[in-house]
Amino acid sequence: MRKNFWIVKGNPSYPIPGADNRSGDIEGFLRAFNWSDWITYRRIRDDFKPKDRVFFWSSGKIRAIVGLATVRKVHKDKQHFDLNHISEDILPRANQLGIEEIKNVFRRHFSPSRYDKVTYIKPCVVATIYPVADEEAHILLRLLLDKNPKNSHLAEWFQATPSISQPSHSL
Repeated sequence: MRKNFWIVKGNPSYPIPGADNRSGDIEGFLRAFNWSDWITYRRIRDDFKPKDRVFFWSSGKIRAIVGLATVRKVHKDKQHFDLNHISEDILPRANQLGIEEIKNVFRRHFSPSRYDKVTYIKPCVVATIYPVADEEAHILLRLLLDKNPKNSHLAEWFQATPSISQPSHSL
């Protein structure tokens, strides 16, 4: 079964799903708990399924990919879902992949019309779950691996992404 890639955004200035009265420190939360439950006000897509791979995105001041997870369960109401945290892979602050770095690489790699389709890098789009196309996942994983070369989950996930044509310039 093919595994999809997703970004799940959370704003640490608001309560963190699955934790009573806990807000502000998404990295600490991801380290402390091995799973969490989430709610979204938009219907969850049918292709969001257990064992899919998730990048945790802190949409507060950090605005970066801060950790990894897998989809644990999608509830029947299609608005609740659970994630298994890969807690040992919470990315150190210096090794997180920030929004500006992602935008710069995507701008160089994608045509303007293709770049405009990457909704999770746009500040005006408000959602919890964002699909990550194979080529985007491949690039994000390559960038994260460059910053975190000893991270075995990133290496495994990178190997699982379909091969993409390399641009004429480096990432």
